Amino acid sequence: MRWSNIAVLENCFYFLGPLAGRDGHLGTQATLDGTGPVVRLTFGDTDAFAGVHEDDGRVRLVRRSTHEFRSTWTVTETIDVTLTGDGAPRGTYRYEECESGGACPGRCTITADLVTRWHTAR
Repeated sequence: MRWSNIAVLENCFYFLGPLAGRDGHLGTQATLDGTGPVVRLTFGDTDAFAGVHEDDGRVRLVRRSTHEFRSTWTVTETIDVTLTGDGAPRGTYRYEECESGGACPGRCTITADLVTRWHTAR
């Protein structure tokens, strides 16, 4: 995966994301398992993003996690991928976090674009 146009806000730290977060980093290599109706995308040993193929060739992959920093935070990450004519799936990434009892989503978000290249496992 190639990440671009990564937008983060000043005075925020992030638990996860395409840049190094406190608790994880998505990186540039992932494993895609789409053998059934459910699609799973896993970066290293992290929890997988999961979604379902849409009829128009789109896939929305979502991952939710909880983290502790002075209180409990819930992070929702979304990757929307669309197959393109050149065969290189393109997509967007969005990170939102919610502090327990606070505004949801909170102020600290991440957005990014991504281009993937699939390699078939042998």
